[in-house]
Amino acid sequence: MFSEFQFSARVPDDKIEPYNLTFNKMRDREVKDWSEKFFKQMQKRIDLDEISSVLLHAGNKYRKHLIPKLKALEVECKVPLAKMKIGEQRRWYKTRDC
Repeated sequence: MFSEFQFSARVPDDKIEPYNLTFNKMRDREVKDWSEKFFKQMQKRIDLDEISSVLLHAGNKYRKHLIPKLKALEVECKVPLAKMKIGEQRRWYKTRDC
């Protein structure tokens, strides 16, 4: 997977270890490059022609370049925690042992 980003495409039973990556200080080109690598990784792990939707548990900066790629394949992108503030999201994950 992408050890430099410590984040990768996951399937439902995968557990994510804590990581220290933020796009807040990255240039848009770097974010686009990350999205491209992430998308290629998704294609290796998931047959995107066989699914109709994905759940994205990531902030807007992480998903903004990824969503258009998925939508181009007619994959619906669902962002279940999009309306929650970061503190609320953290509590949501913590109560579910994520």
